[in-house]
Amino acid sequence: MVGYQTGLAYNNVNRDHLNPLTGRWTQGTNLTGPVDPEVQVLTFSARNGTPIAAYTSYAMHPVQSYLTGYTSADWPGAMAAWVEESLGGPDNDFILIYCQQASGDVNPRQRRTGTNVLASIGNIPINGLELVQEPIEEPIRDQIIPLVKGDPFYVRQLFQQLTALGIVVGEEVIRVISSTADWDENPAIWGKRANATCPGRLHISNEREGVPGVYTNGPDINVVTGAIGLGDIAIAQVGAEIYTRIGWAIKDKSPMKKTMLITMANAQGLSGYIPDTLSVGHETFQALGCKIVPGDCAETQISETVAGLISEYVNSTTYQ
Repeated sequence: MVGYQTGLAYNNVNRDHLNPLTGRWTQGTNLTGPVDPEVQVLTFSARNGTPIAAYTSYAMHPVQSYLTGYTSADWPGAMAAWVEESLGGPDNDFILIYCQQASGDVNPRQRRTGTNVLASIGNIPINGLELVQEPIEEPIRDQIIPLVKGDPFYVRQLFQQLTALGIVVGEEVIRVISSTADWDENPAIWGKRANATCPGRLHISNEREGVPGVYTNGPDINVVTGAIGLGDIAIAQVGAEIYTRIGWAIKDKSPMKKTMLITMANAQGLSGYIPDTLSVGHETFQALGCKIVPGDCAETQISETVAGLISEYVNSTTYQ
């Protein structure tokens, strides 16, 4: 059987931020920027009602352990382990899969512990308060400072926080699974893919943030989109990292109430990050690196193409 339900988790935050000292765009914690807190959970259960697997989507990058010198599944790994252990019991017979929702402009709300690890690598004083990450990360990212493992004290704190964050989101996933009441024992299955196409551009300068980029005309960019129909549930797919408002546009335009959104799906995205119409002027690395010409084409074409595929499913004999 399959069921779908949503919840809320307020652990994410918009990351396109104006530096208060320079007035220029950078990576930071933008508490007033758009962010989608919806947790989406597609649950599969045995006929006796016992959950056996779930597919969950949430808008938050797993970047807490980035550049720390450790290979980690970050907070989604901690979340999956917690949910699987909680619902699978000693037999470990429950499976959880995580995917990112529209999170091109979204990070975890708290970044202190990961930033402290980077600061320890760069021998930057740590006072326990939250530090601004970008100037600490940049020399490590650009290989000016060699990437080595950070101070064990701060590494331990980082992974304690990752575990806590995974548990918090995981508990919301468990609550959603527990409250799922509408089950389909024999769902119709349908799927289709289509490209959303927009004019392209080539970035011929090397700015990362805070200043305009220099561009020339490039080939058209095809963004792979898709839809899977599963009974009265639609799974909307975009093969790129899209901004929050594009995700909202997909949900708003979908003709099906139960619409789950997943990104970075099915194909290698050639577009780079894709800002929404209101965010194309943000001079962050995500917006500057986007290979789609600024305007409303990306947001409109992606959301309308996905909504069109879902409408095709609704009107198909499979759904009827």
